[in-house]
This record gives sequence, structure tokens and C-alpha cells, in this order.
Amino acid sequence: MATAKSNSVRASTSRLWLLVAAFPVVSVNAQPCSSCHAEVVKNYQKTAMAQSVGGKLAASGAEFMHGLSSSTMRVEIKNGRMTHTVRRDGLEASYPVALAIGSGRVGQSFAVLINEGLFQSPISWYKQALQWEVSPGFERERHLDFDRPITASCLFCHSSPGRSGPEPIGCERCHGDGAKHAAAPGKTNIIHPGRLRVEVRDAICEQCHLQGAARIVKMGKSERDYFPGMLMEDVFSIFVRQNEDFRVVSHAEQLKLSACSLASADRLWCGTCHNPHPASPVSRADYRRRCESCHLDVKAKHSGAADDCIGCHMPSRPVGDVAHTTYTDHRISKNPTNAQGTRTAAQLKAWRQIDDGGRALALAYAATGDLAAASSRLAALVTQRSNDVELLIAAGSVALGLKRPLEALRYFGAARRLEPKVAEHYFRQGLAHEAMEEIPGAAADYREALRRKKGFFDAAARLANLERRGGDLAAYKRTLKSFLETMPQNMTVRKLLNEVSPSSR
Repeated sequence: MATAKSNSVRASTSRLWLLVAAFPVVSVNAQPCSSCHAEVVKNYQKTAMAQSVGGKLAASGAEFMHGLSSSTMRVEIKNGRMTHTVRRDGLEASYPVALAIGSGRVGQSFAVLINEGLFQSPISWYKQALQWEVSPGFERERHLDFDRPITASCLFCHSSPGRSGPEPIGCERCHGDGAKHAAAPGKTNIIHPGRLRVEVRDAICEQCHLQGAARIVKMGKSERDYFPGMLMEDVFSIFVRQNEDFRVVSHAEQLKLSACSLASADRLWCGTCHNPHPASPVSRADYRRRCESCHLDVKAKHSGAADDCIGCHMPSRPVGDVAHTTYTDHRISKNPTNAQGTRTAAQLKAWRQIDDGGRALALAYAATGDLAAASSRLAALVTQRSNDVELLIAAGSVALGLKRPLEALRYFGAARRLEPKVAEHYFRQGLAHEAMEEIPGAAADYREALRRKKGFFDAAARLANLERRGGDLAAYKRTLKSFLETMPQNMTVRKLLNEVSPSSR
């Protein structure tokens, strides 16, 4: 769905080296705010959001096994610095951690720096379980490695852009342009979320606390174009479907389903219960008082203990997308259970209705893998919007999934002509050529993708596979060696090369 412009987070070597040298990052860029709001800033800096990257590290390292990939995982922490190592098939890859993602109160994932790009480590810390384990999404990997790029969408919700790399979420994420306000303080040039109309108010929280089934960015936009005070749909749209599993980032969706929210006519919102910069830690008694502000006679009518509303009606439950982790169920159920929701093939629904001719909905069906629903919608749209690269990529990917490679090649070729410098377009053309058994054409496309993006793992793997199938071991070895110039510790490629050149280990 995403173009090459947003497939991975890039920065210059010098800027990212500053990030690595400064690890862990623990400050929030709130200097202009603290001159007038010192106490508020001080309180905010104690919160998890203010430590969304570079939070406090686990006290000790560990070594453990990942059975499916037969990998040994090791974490070492010395003098406040962390190193992650994976060993399998007689090979080892080891990197210093460049960035901790998450405050550490629930858990942390980690990024390593490879050839100026940030990649997710397959090792994560699960605070609730007090254990190191494989990172979310890596559990079923048979070839664990440091090869998953950290995307712009990952960092959008976990950080703010800083001068030397990602920084923790700061005041401006909810309140808007702090510099403008600091230059001429006044209520008209700063955002107070509680004073905004409902859909603009809620968008400030939903930008990160509403994942949905798909998030579709408008043509020509990126998520970073969203700013407090805007409609979220001016930048991106979120699609949901009923009966999804209970997930980490579904708080806003759950709250909207609650009887309390429905009865309140939108007066109940995140800010009703959550102060983002509390003067003291919030207790269950504090939440009970918030409940009693509406449920005035709860103690008189309640048949059981009425001291812990949250414990009974908003219990913490395991989530379906991250192991060893529980989150608060925001559906505020009268008789909650621990049963998971059941995934269904229900239709996608826009969180808020948008008028874009059906573009976002078609892309959302493609993103969620509903090929039949996406195909007819995309076919109609691409004839009207022949310069929309995202539509062309989605239409080609859906056609390829439906085993229509000639149609896919036509869409991918159109995208390549619009953006001739983007390596991913050549790679996708290669997939279509390969599906048509046009091997020379596929190999040429993969080579061009690699010429434009040397560390392109999927293109290198596909090309090497074609070369080996064709019996050209010399070309096969050249392709693998060229890839290792960019990612020299990649264990998958080193193992393949070692099979034909044992001395290359």
C-alpha cells in the first residue's frame, strides 16, 4: 500500500549517529512550554507518553531460545548500553540498540541502525511478564533476523521528529504550535482539546489510539501532515469492522461502543477520565469518582462492592496481537468476560464518513486482504484516477493475488512510469513477470530494483533464486555478495552464500 517514500525511516548517518550516541532518550522538547507551564510540563514528563521512545531500560539482560527458528537470543546491558544478538545455523548477528520504542511500563521494542536505516530487533522486553521474548510479529518466523524496517507509521504513534532522530511525544502533539504560542501567548493560538468540537477533539487521541482494520492516507499526504485542530480525515481515514479481536490499539473504538459513551451524546471522551499531565498518579478511587459524577446512585443500587468500578467493568484482558500483555477493556461492560472477540469477514466501515469517491474504502479492502471486494472497486477507480500511484499499486497487488499477472503488470507499469526512480515499482513488475514465467524480464526488473536500492532484501532474494534455478551460480553468488555489502550481518544471505562458498562465512 505504501510507496517507497514511506517504506522505511531514513536519515543521514551523522544525524542517526547522534541518536545512537545519546541513547537512551528521556527528555521531551518542552522548553518553550516550561517557561510558563513549569508544573504541567514537570508532571507530563513523568507519564508514559513523555517516554514513548528511549524509556528506562530493563535492569538486566538475558539469553533465551526461539524454538521455531532454532535461534539463541541474547541481550547484554553494560553501562546503560544495550546489545542484541541472534545466533542460528552456526552464524551470529549482533547490533547495539539505537532506540528503545515504548516507555517500558508495558514493554519495549528496539531498533538497530543498519546502513543509515532503522530496523526492528526481533527481541523485545515484556514488562508485565518480566521476561525477554521475540518481538510481536516475529513469533512464527523461521529465519529470525534484523531485517524488518521501522516504518514511518510505527514512529508516527511512538515519537515526534527531532533534530537528531525520533524524540518522545511532546506538548505540540496535542496542543499545536508551541513556538507560535510562546511568541504571543493567548487562547487563540494554542489548542485546548476539551474546547474543540467533538470530531476534532477526539481526533487528537485517535491519531494514535485508534488502529482499526486499516488506515488509509489521502493522496499526496503523510501521517505527519496531521496537526491538532484538524479533522483526522483531512489527512487519513481509519476503517473498522465489528467483532475484531481485542487488540492493543483499540481504546477509542472500544469506548465508542460502550453504553456510557452512547448515552452521553459524545460528552464522554478520553479526557473525561485521562489527564495527560496528572499532578499525582491516578488511583482506582479517582476513576470511581469519575464514574460517580454520572452514576450518582451507584452505591445505593449496586448489589456488590462499589469501590472499584474499573476492576469490575473495565478489566485488563490479554490482547490478540501482542503476547504476554494485557490492556484495559474500554467497552465498560455491565457483565464483562475474558472471552476474546471473534474475527469475522464483516464489511469495513469508515470511522467517520468521507467523500472521496470510494478511494479510501477500496484501498482499505486491499490492505486487509479482501481481494474480491477490492478488485471491482479498484478497477473502476484507476480508470478515473490514472495518476494515483497508491491505487495503481493496490490494483496490481490485488490482480496478482487473484492470479491475473498480465493485469497486474499493466498497473505496476503505470505506477513505474509515474515514479521511474522508485525501486519498489520495478520489484513489483518483477513479481508479475515471474508469475507469467517470463524469467528474463523478472530478473531484469529485480536487478533494476537493486540498482536503485542496494539493500533491497526481497529483490535480492528473488533474483538470487532465479539465478540459482537457472544454474548460474556465479551470478547467484554475485547477487548475494552485493547484498551483504549493505547488510553484512544478514544471516539468511550468509547461510545461502556459505552453502555454495563455505569460505565466505
